[in-house]
This record gives sequence, structure tokens and C-alpha cells, in this order.
Amino acid sequence: MAVPVTGRLPEQILGITIRALPGGMFTSVIHKGPYQDVHESWGKLYE
Repeated sequence: MAVPVTGRLPEQILGITIRALPGGMFTSVIHKGPYQDVHESWGKLYE
């Protein structure tokens, strides 16, 4: 998961890795529907 953040962050947050991603082409998907169908949304990322 990637989330845009502005401002300063603590050095460490328990269980979370913080790093900068270089610019480039990215994709995202929002699944709307029952959890049992989430694999269909994931599949769209690979089409």
C-alpha cells in the first residue's frame, strides 16, 4: 500500500516501513463489493 504524505514523519512507526518511491508509472485499484470477489479486482491489475 502506498499513501502520499506531506510533512515530517517519525523515524519509526511500529510495523510500518516508511520510504520514498521514485516517480514513475503506477496503478491502483479500488475494490467495491464483497471480500470473496476481491481477487477479481486484483486480476485487473495484471490485464
